[in-house]
Amino acid sequence: MIQSYRELEVWQMAEEVFKTVCEDLHKFPQNRVAWTIGDQLIRSVGSIGANIAEGFNRQTKKDIIHFFIIARGSAAESEVWLLRSREQKLISDERVENLLAKLFRIRKMINSFCAKLRQSKIISPTTN
Repeated sequence: MIQSYRELEVWQMAEEVFKTVCEDLHKFPQNRVAWTIGDQLIRSVGSIGANIAEGFNRQTKKDIIHFFIIARGSAAESEVWLLRSREQKLISDERVENLLAKLFRIRKMINSFCAKLRQSKIISPTTN
């Protein structure tokens, strides 16, 4: 039985993406476009893991699913900012493709988690 959101593979992958983006942001040039893209990218990527953690610790299936769906939306938003960072040549094509693949996997994992939770009789992962 999973006791903490930190044990969830989807949260761990979200944190990998966050750490990678943090590394890349340190290399961004100091201009308005780079700052704007970087600010939005770190916010959206950071939101993925934060909403997974918050959702995991909610008490009802409805609340849990709600926060996981927000995390899924943040993953989609992160894709847009990654594409923009590549377009502006702030992050390499290879790095962006790797991150996009991880975000796609995160979204699939969230979809699977929500589907299984909807079908289960468990009230909350933390109360069973």
